[in-house]
Amino acid sequence: MGQSSVTPAALTRVPGTPSVRKREVSCHYAAAMHAFVRRALWVGAGLSTALGGCRRSEVSPPRDGGLDALPAPTSSESPRPAPTLASSAADAPTLEPPLPPFERGMMDHAHHAGWAPDGSDFGYCVRSGGSGETKCTFSQANGKTTRLSDFDRDAGEPDAGVTAELERKLSGYVSRAPSWPYARDLQLTWEVLGAHSPTGAESPRREPPVLRVGARVRGTKEAAWPIRIVAREPAYTIHAEAIELSPDARELAVLSHDFAGEFSDHFELRFYATAALASQAYNVGGLELHRAGAYAKAAELFRAAAALDTKSALPLYNLACALTRLGDVQARQTLELAIARGGDSIRRKAERDADFDAVRTGWLADVLKPRPATVGTPH
Repeated sequence: MGQSSVTPAALTRVPGTPSVRKREVSCHYAAAMHAFVRRALWVGAGLSTALGGCRRSEVSPPRDGGLDALPAPTSSESPRPAPTLASSAADAPTLEPPLPPFERGMMDHAHHAGWAPDGSDFGYCVRSGGSGETKCTFSQANGKTTRLSDFDRDAGEPDAGVTAELERKLSGYVSRAPSWPYARDLQLTWEVLGAHSPTGAESPRREPPVLRVGARVRGTKEAAWPIRIVAREPAYTIHAEAIELSPDARELAVLSHDFAGEFSDHFELRFYATAALASQAYNVGGLELHRAGAYAKAAELFRAAAALDTKSALPLYNLACALTRLGDVQARQTLELAIARGGDSIRRKAERDADFDAVRTGWLADVLKPRPATVGTPH
């Protein structure tokens, strides 16, 4: 059977910021560190990235937002061109590689997807190629989900009136192109791992394919991949139907579609906070540059990562590594703040990290001394 193609939905958003303080410090020490970070850390968006070891950040961000998708026509419709991003080239989010045209045939793709105008939820609809039923899902980043269908079980066919109501509701859910404060530095990216051809019942079991979505610093190779969607077994392929930023650009929505054969389409929607995504991408980019010996440029990226994630210790630790390599006097205070956030695990990293060899017989020994725990006033 020949396969036609359809243009997939466009680009948009993500949730949260990570990590929890593991150890409390005295009020005086915490205030001093807060004053230091206000002076030392990068604040704002849009690094000047003329790009050419420490530690990779492990972030579990809280939920925060959504994503807009481009309407995908049904098999009877002609392919629809991708939308033109409204914002300036410098501020418009970019997706690399672009989403390819949808494969047609037995798959039932989302024929409409996008954010509500106010960004309150993300909606998408799928029309069954068999029964003609239209199923719509409207999800908020907090997990609240509403599912609607136009199928009349008694009549055994879709109710035209309900279909019209769904279409009216969906008319406001469209793909948008908000300005993204990190677009000058970062690009969104995706990849599929483990997709394979259908296998017979006697074939060895294979791991289900995985869709990964993340971001990388422009000019670098490595990406942060915080969004990972595993296809349901026995699916043999998975792809993104939509990768969309919310209208306020604070969240990213990713709509995945895995497939195991005719009438076996499965969709999953994930939200992720763009600030958390950007923090991880800056950190990963910084690590790449740090390993290449570009310590000054790495320090810029670690500062950006730390400014966006004010709870995690690892971006600050990585910044301390780069500053130490540069002989910067702020290295000590930065490491102290990282230890205040990360506790003994950060202290143990510094004890064996070659980045601190130049100061091992200097200020490092004093910084690595365990501080007595602060005893709170009983209530």
